[in-house]
Amino acid sequence: MEEVAASLGRWYSVPFVLSDPAIGRCRYYLNFDNTISLQQLLAALKEATELNFQEDTIHHTITISGKGCN
Repeated sequence: MEEVAASLGRWYSVPFVLSDPAIGRCRYYLNFDNTISLQQLLAALKEATELNFQEDTIHHTITISGKGCN
């Protein structure tokens, strides 16, 4: 998830923050068209994973939380 978060951050110009470093070890193989809105992407990711995505409009970040991986 660490690489996915970094790529999404570049595409949408918003930092993605992992609430737990163990989330970064989770493996996901995803294909998305980066022309969809950030909100559509977050909804799709939430549905496809057991992760939560909290958008902080004040600090302009997305925090990813949930169960990490070994």
